[in-house]
Amino acid sequence: MKIDFAARGLPPGSNYYKYRKKIEKEFKTIYRVFAEKERLPGAETVIIFCNDPYIAGLNREYRGRKGPTDVLSFYYVDHGEVEFYRGSVEEFYLGEIYISLDRAAEQAARRRASLINELRRLVAHGLFHLVGWDHRNRSEELGMRLRERELLRWAQREKKNSRRK
Repeated sequence: MKIDFAARGLPPGSNYYKYRKKIEKEFKTIYRVFAEKERLPGAETVIIFCNDPYIAGLNREYRGRKGPTDVLSFYYVDHGEVEFYRGSVEEFYLGEIYISLDRAAEQAARRRASLINELRRLVAHGLFHLVGWDHRNRSEELGMRLRERELLRWAQREKKNSRRK
């Protein structure tokens, strides 16, 4: 299980650089719990934080949609192949998650949530896309949201337990 982080299109004074260590530590915990619960110990993923213009370019190029979005996931293993790796320690590249910090900040303000909470939600959302979850209809959306909340609760529990040790 390996997770890396990168930044694209962010100015030097961006909040990402200011809170980088905290953000990365937080998301490593979420990823570790995700890999454990999904039985994907060999999965490798990169989370790339970017701005609206950068993600809008990706959205246009790969989805044919105009404008920015909050999160894009690009899987490198077909969803059917993910099953092959479940329970295996064999390393494989699961994919990349791009998160727009501009969108995340706007959504956090709209939801009256902290930026870190919105980023947690987007990371969880992106991870589930990598293993085949989607939200093409209301039923899929509800199922995916339930899995996201469940993952974040488990990660929060693990974080609290690790502080007690």
